[in-house]
Amino acid sequence: MSLLARLGSRLPPVDVFARATDRARMARIDDVLARESATVARAGALLASTSPSLAALDLVARLLLDALRAEGPLGALDGWLRDEREELLDDPAIDPAVREHSMRRLEALNESSGAHRLFARTIADALGDRPSPHVYEIAAGTGGLARSMGESLRRRIPGLRWTISDRDERVLKASPNDPPWLEAEARDLLGTEPFPAADLFLCVQAAHHLPPGLVLLLLHRGASARRGVLIIDVHRGPVIAGLAAVAATALARDRIVILDGVQSARRAFTPADLALLARAAGLEVLRAAPLGPAYLQLRATAL
Repeated sequence: MSLLARLGSRLPPVDVFARATDRARMARIDDVLARESATVARAGALLASTSPSLAALDLVARLLLDALRAEGPLGALDGWLRDEREELLDDPAIDPAVREHSMRRLEALNESSGAHRLFARTIADALGDRPSPHVYEIAAGTGGLARSMGESLRRRIPGLRWTISDRDERVLKASPNDPPWLEAEARDLLGTEPFPAADLFLCVQAAHHLPPGLVLLLLHRGASARRGVLIIDVHRGPVIAGLAAVAATALARDRIVILDGVQSARRAFTPADLALLARAAGLEVLRAAPLGPAYLQLRATAL
């Protein structure tokens, strides 16, 4: 492990603007949920359906987020920063070979910057002392985190099993050389098939690629795990967007990764955003906070 990776996994949050806004909004979540009780009830009714409409879920999720984002200081700055345009890697017209190359460069950036080390430590904390736990990762993409950190996590947590899943089998690319504790499968979050039994449902650096309604559904379904659901993602913020550009330029040296890194920090949620969606999905929020210099974590379980 390089000195840079060790340092990057230990740095504290750096975006004071994002933190000030998020703290204020976190304190107002109860008020927003009370004022928007009819919308929350509508969300609950949709989530209770075996095949909810994504458009309807997205509408209620956005109504709740809009109500929360109207609160707190520096709202104008956050509103200017927030941009939901798709990232280049999400464009279906992109050459698959280009997408795969950039995704591999992104995984290398996560490794060299210390992000993977930080994420693994957070996963271990979420699992606690659960014996021989099963982690089920949703929207895992290349599965780079599991393949990079799985063995070291298993030394800390004996018997750990990890399933990586993604809608796009071409991206996931299960390998015959994968160890027996690692499995891969295709899964669509909108599918009617229930989530498998797991100790922890995990979503890493994928939530900001999803519409809010799908995040709401992910939280609802992920609450069935014994240790609940853990979302780790980029934290929205102006300083974080600049940091992403610098890190990607210095370490990834890939034009798409640089541009998408900035856009990720503009599309991303904040801890308060995710805490609100978790509460609306009927979950108990255990932790919603910054993680390292540019990330966040949300841990939530069924009530």
